[in-house]
Amino acid sequence: MNLKKKNLIFGVVLLVFGCQKEEIYQKAVLTTAIVNSVTESDALSGGDITNVGGSLISERGVCWSTSHNPTIADSKIANASGTGTFVSHITKLIVNTTYYVRAYAINKSGECYGDERTFTTLNGIINIKTSNPSNISIRKATLSGEVSLIDGSTISEIGICWNTTPGPTTMNEKVSLVNKKGSFTYELVELSPSTKYFVKVFAKNGNGTTYGNEISFTTLPANGTVKDIDGNIYNYITIGAQTWMAENLKTTKYQNGDPITENTSTWNENLTTEAQCAYNNDIANAAKYGRLYNWYAVADSRKIAPIGWHVPSVEEWVNLQNYLVENGYNYDGTFSGQKIAKSLAAKTDWETTTIVGAIGNDLSENNKTGFNALPGGIRQFYGSFSNLGSAGCWWSTGVIYDKLVSVWALGYDGSAPGGGTSFKEYGFSIRCIMD
Repeated sequence: MNLKKKNLIFGVVLLVFGCQKEEIYQKAVLTTAIVNSVTESDALSGGDITNVGGSLISERGVCWSTSHNPTIADSKIANASGTGTFVSHITKLIVNTTYYVRAYAINKSGECYGDERTFTTLNGIINIKTSNPSNISIRKATLSGEVSLIDGSTISEIGICWNTTPGPTTMNEKVSLVNKKGSFTYELVELSPSTKYFVKVFAKNGNGTTYGNEISFTTLPANGTVKDIDGNIYNYITIGAQTWMAENLKTTKYQNGDPITENTSTWNENLTTEAQCAYNNDIANAAKYGRLYNWYAVADSRKIAPIGWHVPSVEEWVNLQNYLVENGYNYDGTFSGQKIAKSLAAKTDWETTTIVGAIGNDLSENNKTGFNALPGGIRQFYGSFSNLGSAGCWWSTGVIYDKLVSVWALGYDGSAPGGGTSFKEYGFSIRCIMD
């Protein structure tokens, strides 16, 4: 066989084998999954490879564009190789935009595409309202807001941001709220007294951060006045994290306006209903020392303290004492023991004594806290009055036993507050603390 004949045969062989290769490596067959879970910035699609075309799939995924018939030269996301169904998460989309998407697969024969699907991202519009605050106090305020969606798009974060200058953003102070879509209220805490705050509700989605209208409010001063339902005006002071009235309660009505029964003659150990009176039934004593109340008046659901205030718990009395000890209010300047009575007692009206460190020893050294506790006396559970000028006793809300309640007291001859229990039928003073 001559050389020309050999080359001809060899060329025919190559041609035959080339045809066989083209027949073996066909393109894959696949479909594009319906697009779902569409938001303003992402969507889910995918595909189903029903025929691999005789060779392994090296890559599969979806591609998309704002024009028809997208290819892998446009935007794409690749999934792991393989056959069967797969899901692709399309991200970083533009709001309110129509897209076209196709599944794709690549094997040795090249790239191939599924049928085309189309979808439109949501416009991501959020309705937000910031409402005027309520329950504003020295360090707190309750805010209300509302967040709703126009088109059902996904919200990634809802919260409140605030600052002491106009135009607060999420770069300033903020709090993120969990599951607060719709109407909500939230209490801001640890604010500064006598400070103006600017506040907005915000929400985030794929369209960015949307803010509600801006509102402002000013916290109450650390020291000021509060009025009860009778029109009595009380000074108040801030001690540490607590705000106390600097006077005993004088009200004759509950918060809702109902009268608290005044009992001038039948106060006794069998009394199991509300009662209040002035010491010795003398209105001048009520004006100066406040009124005396039995515990049934304290515990009434109509609430005896002015709105925004309450009768202190045992823990709140203890917290007051601990703060004063830890911050050098002992009469001798030490930081241990309960030698704080003089710092709480008023400079007037207490009986005197020579006992060092007692309230009645050198009244001019009293009242460093401004608490201004006066010796308003008590009414015994059988109705008589005692201890005016020598002692003051105040209710707490802590019930120990069925007939016993925790109380807090100061005596002219002591350097420490006295804590103990008393029968509910006694008449004691009330000193309110801010909510």
